[in-house]
Amino acid sequence: MMSSRRWRPKYADRSARIKSRKKTRKDNLNAMNANTRARCAYRGAQQLGAAPESFTPELIEIWHELLSCAPRDVLVHANRELIEATCRLIPNLRGGTIRARERAILLSCLERLRMTPATRCAEILA
Repeated sequence: MMSSRRWRPKYADRSARIKSRKKTRKDNLNAMNANTRARCAYRGAQQLGAAPESFTPELIEIWHELLSCAPRDVLVHANRELIEATCRLIPNLRGGTIRARERAILLSCLERLRMTPATRCAEILA
């Protein structure tokens, strides 16, 4: 049995429906990014502290250079091992004796510390 009520589309034209769907998706992504930033914020985390005692003067200089170049609130005590690995790989890069595997590890460390242009742009856009 057929209903007497005629079916009508929710939107008058298809483009309005697509625009509203895109706006909803964008709003959802912005909300997800805000939640992720809030969860990843290191509020009240321990400060990084001084360089390890086993570091040579050259590595201590690199340690301080990383501290000065890093974005705010990124270098905390939880990332200490990652920063130590980065400090130990940079002299090989500057000396020209770095291998492909070490270069990949160094780039990965720098990305995780948000110290590459791509990761900084992603943070700004997020």
